[in-house]
Amino acid sequence: MDELQFQLSTVDTIIIQYHWDCHIILGGDFNVDMSRNWSNTMILDDYCSQANLFPVTRHKNSVVDYMHHFNIKHFSSLDHFIISEQLYQASVDKQFVLHDIDNTSDHEPLCMHLAMTVAQVDFCHRVVYPKPSWDKASDSHIAAYKNLLRIELSNVVLPYSALLCKDMCCSNIEHICSLNDYLINQIANVCLSSANDTIPMSRCPGAFELLRTA
Repeated sequence: MDELQFQLSTVDTIIIQYHWDCHIILGGDFNVDMSRNWSNTMILDDYCSQANLFPVTRHKNSVVDYMHHFNIKHFSSLDHFIISEQLYQASVDKQFVLHDIDNTSDHEPLCMHLAMTVAQVDFCHRVVYPKPSWDKASDSHIAAYKNLLRIELSNVVLPYSALLCKDMCCSNIEHICSLNDYLINQIANVCLSSANDTIPMSRCPGAFELLRTA
């Protein structure tokens, strides 16, 4: 989770440098399946919400069954296009996956068609929020983060009943819910809050930025 936050912070630094006259299109293997309740999904969702970006996999014109497979047995969607609001609302014509028999990779090519009028110029205001900027963090910031994280994690209550369950095929709803709450709500929230308290922020609270559609 720390590595994912660091990479997103690096991407955000690049976006800030060019946001005045550029659309935003992120594409690649995020190692996150947006349809699954993973801790990394929450981190990516939170980043997209704060940066006003939208995963195309949730668009009505996205037709994707899977993008990644493990030995043709387990399937998931780990690759994504994530784009700015103007593109998402007005320009996504189609997103689809090419299932080519000649493809030797375990990742299938993800394609996106955009319908754009390049002469059109629109403007919108974007509300931005502070977030940890890991690429700006010094060794002392990282040390403070580790210390605070260690303290906060020691206060997290372990779901003993679920962790001690020896049933490899356990379907106990209470166990499943307690594990999800432990991983997603407690562990992830502790990581996020510790970073917010110790790592330099990349943005100022309540700032407004002007975006141009070109």
